[in-house]
Amino acid sequence: FFKFDALRYCGFLRRISRKKERYLMQTAVLTLICAIGGAAGSALRYALSAKLDKKFPCGTLLSNILSSALLAVLIANANLNSELSVLLAAGFCGAFSTFSSFAFQVCKMIKEKEFALSAIYVFSTFAILAGVCAVLSSA
Repeated sequence: FFKFDALRYCGFLRRISRKKERYLMQTAVLTLICAIGGAAGSALRYALSAKLDKKFPCGTLLSNILSSALLAVLIANANLNSELSVLLAAGFCGAFSTFSSFAFQVCKMIKEKEFALSAIYVFSTFAILAGVCAVLSSA
């Protein structure tokens, strides 16, 4: 188990307490766990978008729905340990859901004068996500 010996040897952590060392190590591990979940979530979101997005961004809509549903399930089962919670909630769901792609796609539709399609996309996204969260949080 890495105990910052290399950093202490180099003089970076000469006066660090064991408590602070444990905190830094736990933070580093949780950050790495979050990055692993984020890599999986963003890769899956990209694959869905590449496969399903044509005229209407079905892949982005589906990834937002699935990540919201998973996040609602995770919140309902709040007894997860911190590593699993960080991996799935912050990492995977955070990268799998995408407000930035949603906003970009809406702006692109408006720029291409697809006003009805953009309105349907915005309404369907918020209506479906609100419905998924409401159903799953009440269960």
